[in-house]
Amino acid sequence: MRIVSDSSLDIRPPMKGVDFVVVPFVITFDNSEWRDLDWSQLPQFEKDMKSTRSFKTACPSPNEWLEAFRGAEGPIYGITISSKLSGSYNAAVLGKELYHEEGGTEKIHIFDSKSAGGGPSLIFYKIQELHSQGLEFEEIVERIENYRDSMETMFVSESLDNLAKAGRLSKLKHRFAKVMNIKLVMIADDGEILQSSTARGSHKAFKSLVDSLLEFEPQGKWLSINHSGNEKWANYVKEELEKAGVTRVFFQRTTLLNTIYLDLNGVIVSIA
Repeated sequence: MRIVSDSSLDIRPPMKGVDFVVVPFVITFDNSEWRDLDWSQLPQFEKDMKSTRSFKTACPSPNEWLEAFRGAEGPIYGITISSKLSGSYNAAVLGKELYHEEGGTEKIHIFDSKSAGGGPSLIFYKIQELHSQGLEFEEIVERIENYRDSMETMFVSESLDNLAKAGRLSKLKHRFAKVMNIKLVMIADDGEILQSSTARGSHKAFKSLVDSLLEFEPQGKWLSINHSGNEKWANYVKEELEKAGVTRVFFQRTTLLNTIYLDLNGVIVSIA
């Protein structure tokens, strides 16, 4: 088995006992360009991110996915960021078609995570669990699709700068939010990122996040918490959800792509 993911997954090879490949996004700032490879890049990346006036992201090409599929022994499971946020899913599907056209014989399924950060992480770990149980390819695909559809993803960022730079928040609203200390609580709804609520100050925002997650009946579920330099509130969410009975918690620092989406001092949580 091989797992191939774009860099919306905040996990990087090598991983012991897992044939795992990441195909990176490319992030372009005013004066620098970054391939999302690992966490060692973060200090300089964050400096450039703060100073840039605009940015753009480019997903992996079909040929990059094809290269990642080559040489696999056994079934291949691909994981991408939500197809409503990027063209990565479509590129992966094209890469799969190219693989079979050139004679590749292994089965491939591409999972649209309908999420980012925590969602791809939960899918990554669940694939390994089901594979270790000896399940067949088709059953793993069906179970993961159902698992993905049961997932809830929410996030809060203490900075709205990147929303403004991306044109998703007007300069006036951005300035007002900064002055009034307004935080947005966001939710993934079938792959789209929507505003769930607003709160004044981080404490109220993260309490609102936790209260919403508790409505999803976390007892017995898995939790992935990914943060962009905000261990304080990430640990707060972790502790509150552990009290509610989650059985496994994956705690990770975001790499480059999700740091862009989440902005500095954000926390993204997925539960299923």
